[in-house]
Amino acid sequence: MKKMSKIQTPYGLFEVEVNQEIAVNGEIGWRAVYTVGDLGMKQGGSIKIILPAYQHQRSREYVQVYDYWKPHFLYAYCNDETLPIRTAVEKVPSKFSHIQRWVDSDRVAVIIAEADLPPGSQIYIHYGGIDRAWMEGQVPPTRVGHRSTKREGSFLKHECLIDIEGTKEYKKIDIFPEIKVVPGEAKYLTLIAPTFIQPKEPVEIKYLVKDRFHNPIFDWKGAPFTINMRNLQTGKQTPCPRNERGTYEIRVEEEGIYELDIAGIEELEVQKAVFFCKESEYQIYWGDLHCHSSLTPNIRDNNGGASPYDAYQYAKEVSNIDFVGLSEQTFEFNEDEDLNITRSTWDTIGALSDEHYIPGSFVTFPGFEFHSQRGDTIVLFGDSLSKFPYPDETVQDLPDVWTYYGEDQYLTIPHLHRYCGGRRAKDQQEMQHTGFTLDNWKAGNKKQEVLCEIYSSQWGRFESNDHPMLLKAKANVPKNTYVDFLNMGKPWGVTASSDDHDAMPGYGGVTAVYAKELTREGIFEALRSRRTYATTHPRIGVQFYVNGLCMGEEAEIGDGEAREIQEIRGQVICPKEIQYVEIIKNGELLQRIDGDQSWMDISYEDIGNIKERTYYYLRVKQIDGHFAWSSPIWIIPK
Repeated sequence: MKKMSKIQTPYGLFEVEVNQEIAVNGEIGWRAVYTVGDLGMKQGGSIKIILPAYQHQRSREYVQVYDYWKPHFLYAYCNDETLPIRTAVEKVPSKFSHIQRWVDSDRVAVIIAEADLPPGSQIYIHYGGIDRAWMEGQVPPTRVGHRSTKREGSFLKHECLIDIEGTKEYKKIDIFPEIKVVPGEAKYLTLIAPTFIQPKEPVEIKYLVKDRFHNPIFDWKGAPFTINMRNLQTGKQTPCPRNERGTYEIRVEEEGIYELDIAGIEELEVQKAVFFCKESEYQIYWGDLHCHSSLTPNIRDNNGGASPYDAYQYAKEVSNIDFVGLSEQTFEFNEDEDLNITRSTWDTIGALSDEHYIPGSFVTFPGFEFHSQRGDTIVLFGDSLSKFPYPDETVQDLPDVWTYYGEDQYLTIPHLHRYCGGRRAKDQQEMQHTGFTLDNWKAGNKKQEVLCEIYSSQWGRFESNDHPMLLKAKANVPKNTYVDFLNMGKPWGVTASSDDHDAMPGYGGVTAVYAKELTREGIFEALRSRRTYATTHPRIGVQFYVNGLCMGEEAEIGDGEAREIQEIRGQVICPKEIQYVEIIKNGELLQRIDGDQSWMDISYEDIGNIKERTYYYLRVKQIDGHFAWSSPIWIIPK
């Protein structure tokens, strides 16, 4: 439904007709009429309209004025056709050169008077839709983005500036109403449960309904349904009806592996939950250690409103993760707020992280992503940022971080994409064929750098050259992969992340940890101990042991202790059928076990003495192509 707004300004009257509400991926088109005020508009005067970004870095041409047949087309004319009007497009202002290279920074529409416009003249401005001048329904529709993730609503906000004197000194005017973007029709129902449950303890089960773009529908009103709990080893099924609070609660009596499914609902695709039930001092918690907000300058320049508050809310209410490391990007540490983390930004990062930390419920870690010469790396602090000093001018590269903070409570987590070198200009960062300068990676810190990102939803897989990235950079660079660095002796467990730029932590890759408690101390200890595994998103359950050692552990053996047989054991449970499980030894496939159901017991014996540093890890593939990886287990001869 369109809304007509009439706004009187000191420079004249604006009448704007625009949709009040649009469904995701829906059509947008608006028109505005500007009646020139008593001051007139001089030749060269202009109106700038900054269109809202729908999603960060999606290479989308938001507005253009020359190609008639494309969507996002803008045109303008004067009611007196003898008074010429010209339209143009500018990029949003930014110090980041790579933002200036993206077409989705072309968001500034400029309407320019090429003659003096007397008071009472009218400029008609048209944007989007399927109509053009004198032609109706002849062009592809202009569409909004596909994200609507916020409980209080996701809104498109246009900005407008005017210069009636032609001096390029613009005044901001508020003439556009907000446009609410709402989710589409319900398509998925996702069940949410812990992945590790203690026997006989009551556990609340949640669910979330989403549209086809996985936007949450918080106010979904559907038919009642029943959750069924099934023991996958025995086949025993137990219904879990809804309680009087409108939620579900289960109490599992027998140890085993289970799935949760739904009966009584056919119109939605159910995304199952799976879990282990076992007496243990550990619980599996899920999180995202690499995601950003608008406190990062280049995201602030070109995003759809990715505030830290939005990010924390999404993590808790939509992706339902247990912990999050919201980091912000920087090249250096100084007072250039358009490029780097300033002292004020540092304090804000810390204060917001502390504000949203709820021990036992939701864990937050402050941190930053360092665009250093060594390569892009997350620096994750395990405590309140108020306990860590703002870096001084000596911190220029990643090893400087280790020197500056010593053995304090922090970790550095590299990610291995091919843009690196700590340089601001995108063409300088492009290292498609050379990859990293490996000399920069010789330095290491076996206490602070014990994890590496094996997958992110921005880039893809960093695992090995035999397993391509597929996403942003298409392929890894030789000698620049997770396995290559393991084979060089780096003691890295695994993480996976979203590398999110749109206030949606956990929408993609996630990291699982085995921790004793859901606190900063508990999660950080699990991360530092490498009791982690990673998935491309599904909540897959993984247990993996070599000679009784848990993932992330290592054991030194002397000559007299050399074992002829390495006993490899484990258990995997997936929300969908397992395609295969693979045991990897020193980067090579040791054994592949094909699956035919959603769970698997793993039992394998690797025969032969261990004569050199050796590692094993597990790789799991679901039938739908999603993956999980365990952290390695190391056997190290003395």
